[in-house]
Amino acid sequence: MQFFGFLLAMIALLSKLKEFNVQPVREWWSIRPRYPAVACYVDISGVAKFGFGGDAVAEVRAGPNSTIERRVQLLEENYGSLRERLEKLETNNYKQHKALTAEIAQAHYSLLALKERLKHVSVSGFKGEFIGIIFFVIGLLLAGFSAELGT
Repeated sequence: MQFFGFLLAMIALLSKLKEFNVQPVREWWSIRPRYPAVACYVDISGVAKFGFGGDAVAEVRAGPNSTIERRVQLLEENYGSLRERLEKLETNNYKQHKALTAEIAQAHYSLLALKERLKHVSVSGFKGEFIGIIFFVIGLLLAGFSAELGT
């Protein structure tokens, strides 16, 4: 009885391990290191590098003695460069928004799949473990009775 109960509980636990791709003890034992580790010393040196990235924009301004036509021309040029920068930022923002939306959708689907697997493991395997533990306890109780009580 004890062995049967232990066997039922182990089968239920191994099915849960397989559901989450966890290696059983036998596989872990087969891939363990067979020889003791050998100490070796390695000289390590490194270089640290630090840098900045950015975008520089030069803005041209009219001097105090410039004519109105020159001021208007410079304002139009600056306005054009600002529009180009704004369009570039909007394009980058759209690309990042699209990538983040796809990542959120992927995370949502993987979370749903994980919840489904957890629900399957927590609900379906409980009966086998419970019955195995009951058989194990009954086997312990029956093994503790003396032979005189059985007659």
